[in-house]
Amino acid sequence: MATNIRRLVHMLKKNRLIVNESLWVMNEAASNVESCSPDQWELRVLPEKPLEFVQAESDDRLKPDIFCLIKVANQGDWPISHLSVVLRVWSTRQNISFRPDWDSEKVKEKFDRIGSYKRVVFRCHYDTCSHGQHAPIFHLQFGGKPRNDELCWFPHTLELPRFPSSPVDLILACELVVATFFPSVHRKLCQDGNWTSMIQESELFFMNKFYEVCKNYFNHPPQYQTLLDHICSLMP
Repeated sequence: MATNIRRLVHMLKKNRLIVNESLWVMNEAASNVESCSPDQWELRVLPEKPLEFVQAESDDRLKPDIFCLIKVANQGDWPISHLSVVLRVWSTRQNISFRPDWDSEKVKEKFDRIGSYKRVVFRCHYDTCSHGQHAPIFHLQFGGKPRNDELCWFPHTLELPRFPSSPVDLILACELVVATFFPSVHRKLCQDGNWTSMIQESELFFMNKFYEVCKNYFNHPPQYQTLLDHICSLMP
């Protein structure tokens, strides 16, 4: 994982997709992974120091970033003991960030004070269910618990719904960002064996067990259970 994080950041930087500050952030994250046991490691990227992309090719009013906490313990059925990968999309333009008919003057004052209209306008995270929680073992949620500087539109207290999803790690989340926000670069990277092999390694490690469970369900479907109910009964 540490090697692939460095490969990832090298390719993102080479294609001018991330800001310079994210280089040392990601190298530090890779070093922290290396300091752990091969069978039990943690990848942490902080929200105040995220993997920050440049303005989107598909819409230059938007800037995505990612932060995460992933814990892996190779024991039991699942290699992933904790997964939280947060994708934020920031607006950089006044006509998107500030809505005169909806936002208070305090919001405008805050923008004026910091001299920027940077604001989170989209926020989602890939997550694992908690013990005792009836939810898909791996799921996608919108909103979350934003920081004060995000000025996020989502209510802080809403935690539903949780949509079923396969596990998504930092590398797979970056593939999603590149494909969505930088489509021409993504088409080029898909012709690069270094990029595709790196993605495939994350797919194999993080997704394989989940899809094996789904396949086993379809091979032997229980009489009184659906796939959704089945993956809600699983625990990491």
